Amino acid sequence: MFRELDVGQSALLTDIAMCVNYYRLFSPGLYCCINATVQFDDGTRLCPGIVVQVNHGPLKQCDSGPSYDSFHGPPNFVLDVFPEDDLLDYEHRRKCFERAQVI
Repeated sequence: MFRELDVGQSALLTDIAMCVNYYRLFSPGLYCCINATVQFDDGTRLCPGIVVQVNHGPLKQCDSGPSYDSFHGPPNFVLDVFPEDDLLDYEHRRKCFERAQVI
């Protein structure tokens, strides 16, 4: 579920998250989290690097759980950082996100 990142991957994820958060600050209705667990309807649980969801309206796809322990349903946007030698995990996670209809 949660993948350990090395220092370079963590720095890259932080840089990207800061850009995404800057966009979110000027886009009312978006919710952005780092390393938040996402639970899909088929029972799959993943922890992507960045999760962005729309809080309300017709584009809303997921909710935080009743205990705020994870998102339930597909978020609108996910971003992961992978090492070059971990393409199998990348493909698996990408297929899970596509199957769950992450935009």
